[in-house]
Amino acid sequence: SLAIGIYDTIYEEAEMKRLMVVLAMAAAVPVAAQVTAATRFVRSVGEGTSSGKPDRATIGFAVVTQATTAPDAAAQNADKTAAVLNALKQVLGPNADIRTINYSLYANYSSTGMTITGFTASNTVLATVDDINIPGKLIDAAIAAGANRVDSLQFSIKDDLPLRREAL
Repeated sequence: SLAIGIYDTIYEEAEMKRLMVVLAMAAAVPVAAQVTAATRFVRSVGEGTSSGKPDRATIGFAVVTQATTAPDAAAQNADKTAAVLNALKQVLGPNADIRTINYSLYANYSSTGMTITGFTASNTVLATVDDINIPGKLIDAAIAAGANRVDSLQFSIKDDLPLRREAL
């Protein structure tokens, strides 16, 4: 071939052998492609939607406290968090779905970053209810008990499998 003749004059014999291997491999690719093309398969891409009325709410509350020492910040946070948990249980009952999902304790620094000015403790509690009319009562109770942040409020469907099937 013309390409081999040109390479033959430019490259040494070892490089020519490498080129022949590459050309032989390139010649085998269409054969492999033909074998793959004979394999049958179906590929489908689509999009489906369905909607339903939410019957579940999940609310995230945070209790954040600051103190001059780490033990004081942690103790104050534990006391306030216990009060928030008790308030939530009063609204939802003893078998409520309430859990701590995050806790942190960290140092606060001066504007220069050289001096510790105190400590912050933060505890995030998640409450899930199967009555979408309750979140307002929960938020009021949690804030009255010491929660100082509402991080999230999400509505969802408890059993979404029928809607997923409908969308498919």
